[in-house]
Amino acid sequence: MTSNSPTKNKAQSSHTRQGLRFFIQEKLIILTFAVILCTSGLIYYIYNQGLDISARMSLTKIGYHYAQLDKADTLTQTHYDMGEFSVYIGEQNLPSWLTKALGSKQVANYELVKVFIKRGKKKTETDTTQTMEQSSTPPNFLLLTAIPGKNERQIFVAYLFSRAFKIKEVPTPNIFATVTLATLTVLILLLVLVLWIAYRFHQKVLTPMESLAQIASDLDCYQSLDDHPLLKNQSEIGHIAKVLNQSIKRIKQTQEREKTFLQNASHELRTPIAVISSALDLIDRRQETGSNDFKDPLIHIRQSSNNMKGLTESLLWLSQADKEENNQGEPKKQKLSTHELATLVSEVKHQLSYLIEGRELKIQLNIIDDGSVYIEKNLLLIVISNLIRNAFEHSFEGCIIINVSSKFISIQDSGCGIKDTEHLMQRGKSNRESFGLGLDIVTQIAQQKGWHFTLKNTVENNLETGCTATLKWHEHPQ
Repeated sequence: MTSNSPTKNKAQSSHTRQGLRFFIQEKLIILTFAVILCTSGLIYYIYNQGLDISARMSLTKIGYHYAQLDKADTLTQTHYDMGEFSVYIGEQNLPSWLTKALGSKQVANYELVKVFIKRGKKKTETDTTQTMEQSSTPPNFLLLTAIPGKNERQIFVAYLFSRAFKIKEVPTPNIFATVTLATLTVLILLLVLVLWIAYRFHQKVLTPMESLAQIASDLDCYQSLDDHPLLKNQSEIGHIAKVLNQSIKRIKQTQEREKTFLQNASHELRTPIAVISSALDLIDRRQETGSNDFKDPLIHIRQSSNNMKGLTESLLWLSQADKEENNQGEPKKQKLSTHELATLVSEVKHQLSYLIEGRELKIQLNIIDDGSVYIEKNLLLIVISNLIRNAFEHSFEGCIIINVSSKFISIQDSGCGIKDTEHLMQRGKSNRESFGLGLDIVTQIAQQKGWHFTLKNTVENNLETGCTATLKWHEHPQ
């Protein structure tokens, strides 16, 4: 089941991206059709309004002409027929089918009235005098307006529309075809616009989001995203990428701190564990011989236990010291005299003596002065342990000289010296066949506390005779 989980997660991620893509496409299509419907309705409305305005202007112009003739008493007929246009002088001269269609409606001057004529029975004989009624049945639809004439008499002008009445010279406008053509044109334009929007959306949003998902799924492959193209994106996607980059850096830093702490802990706890193991072996041997003298081994176990506690607290502080402003658990300073420093060195030398068993080595401890210093004892213990361990591990004969002062400690060994100073303080790098963790820990502590640590070859009579490690600290007044 475990082997199938990445494939399953990938399929779920692909389904999510596909669902988002389909969601956007669906909304764009719905929006397109909504715009098309609204646009079609708007075109139809504008077209009808345009026809109404044009018809009103044409009818008004014709009616105004006959109104002027009426006022000049030059009209000789009550009805004038001009093909599609008809003029009726006075309301009493309107044809019966029009009066019936109007019903009780009163046509105001300059008002455009649309009249739909229902098909009735055959014309009566009383209507045969009307020109329109003599030539055809009543029209299907007409536009009617009234213009004031002489003595406020209304001059009615009608535009008659009938399928049976056609003028070949002037084609009748096809409203449906016009609206359909306009709608199709808008539809094509909107489809092109929607496709362009979908392409840009995919390019600007979906593709960067897929890149972010890929980065998140392969998080272990990235130390940072500083060179990733997404960081140059000025949109919200770029902002997310920058936040993700910061998160990756914090995660890597946290992992590195944890790794460093584990390495330091495993390195520093070797000595107290070895002391406890030796003390327990000594207790077992004395039990076998019937001796009950366990005082010294128990003292060593207790001392090593306290050292382990102090080491753990100091290493925890060291792993956080370079990342947090307000460090908690910082080791406390204690007043140590030069003789107390020398005693501390002697204890460490005794604990690490197993490293030089069988070697012809002489250990020389020199006390330089009789002053005192306020210093973090636990941190100093870690430094002294690593420096003495380093000297013991790389010296096989000769003399190791340890100088103790209230201002510094120096340890001069008789080993092979330093071959490569470039990687000397780098974790995991050492030309003296060790992991280099001890010197890295010493360097970290010195940097955090402002101490000055040096390690260089010892030259006597133009010959390298090992190396000397020196740790100096600032004086703190009592």
